[in-house]
Amino acid sequence: MHPPSIPSDTTAEKWLRRLFMRGPQNYSLRRYDDEQWDVMFFLQGRVEMILCDVRAGFSKRIMRFFIDGDNHHSNNNVGVVVPPGVAHAIRVEGSEDVIMVYGTSTIFTPEFEGRIASEIETTAFPESWEKFLSL
Repeated sequence: MHPPSIPSDTTAEKWLRRLFMRGPQNYSLRRYDDEQWDVMFFLQGRVEMILCDVRAGFSKRIMRFFIDGDNHHSNNNVGVVVPPGVAHAIRVEGSEDVIMVYGTSTIFTPEFEGRIASEIETTAFPESWEKFLSL
């Protein structure tokens, strides 16, 4: 049963009751950075993806790779699952539009997403990501 993270000052039963019975519309209580899993598949186009593992208790790791959409049959046709605590960025490679299927394990509420500015789609890596990746 979701959520997988329970605050240390309560029990799972109390937390689930608070989230889903007493405050089901209070999305500010949801611990997206601890709970949300993302999954994505690329149907068309080519993208560059960066994953940066910033989970507590893990060494910081960075992975950069390229994914081909299903319309480009290759060994780079993959689905990607991103666990909570792994920052990720996607940038289109080339001039072809990208069509992707993107799902999350929680209800998507944009204002509760942890975003680094959308400047990531510029030609060079933005300063905010260069700084973030070099920490």
